[in-house]
Amino acid sequence: MKKTVGFALLLGCCVSLIVSGRLTARLVFGGTVAWSFIPAFEVAAFAIVRRRARPIRPFSRDLDRFSAGRRPWAFFLVALAAVASCLTPLQMNAWSEATPTLAVLGLIASAIVVRSGYLDFRFYREALDRSAADARRDVLLQRAINWTAAAVYFGGYAGWPIVADWIGL
Repeated sequence: MKKTVGFALLLGCCVSLIVSGRLTARLVFGGTVAWSFIPAFEVAAFAIVRRRARPIRPFSRDLDRFSAGRRPWAFFLVALAAVASCLTPLQMNAWSEATPTLAVLGLIASAIVVRSGYLDFRFYREALDRSAADARRDVLLQRAINWTAAAVYFGGYAGWPIVADWIGL
């Protein structure tokens, strides 16, 4: 559980750096709370998938070991926040909308998806003693639950004003 809380706090720190170029308590706390749905859905999906393995260790221990799969995302977020904190908002906007930037960020994100998937696969194989086929299914199921829930939540929350405007509310 410590690593999950730490990742939520990292998200808040990155939000603060991206938005203001520095760490402020108000933005760190607000970013942590606002983006806590990401680790929350990940924990829920992990809990569902973990039950299939009939684990023998405590949930919190397995969750902390499973959280190693987040490390590539954490490095990426820190690097992105570092770049954003060095640029003005206008520069950041221009940089982040440039086609080469989007292509590079897309490639990096794709590599991170593969790497973190491999780390999760190794966790299911080694820590939960699953067969290779079961470990692959566990990774895919965990990702499907987590990413679908996060996309629906974020799309509903962020997309509602667009839908409301479209239907004339």
